[in-house]
Amino acid sequence: MLAVRYRLSYADETDTDWVGSFQTDTSFFESLVKISSQKLAELITDSDVINFHTLSLQNIMDNEETFRNIGRGWNQCSLAVREAALVDQHFAKKALEVAKAS
Repeated sequence: MLAVRYRLSYADETDTDWVGSFQTDTSFFESLVKISSQKLAELITDSDVINFHTLSLQNIMDNEETFRNIGRGWNQCSLAVREAALVDQHFAKKALEVAKAS
């Protein structure tokens, strides 16, 4: 998993973030391996519900950081799905099952 992430992170010198740290968190990949598709979909959905629950029309402009965190989380999740799919086709199928279960 980390080898795939490394190749994706440093494949194109012009797009490489040489200042940022290399992310070694593999929790999504581990969840794909250990947790059922239905349960993982529920966990992801619950996390999103909690994040969005703090927002309302009245405070939406004051919660820029919340939006950034939600965006970062979704970005990290989508990158983790891509990495897992590149590791093995089985994980691509499991990620699709998770999406369908949501």
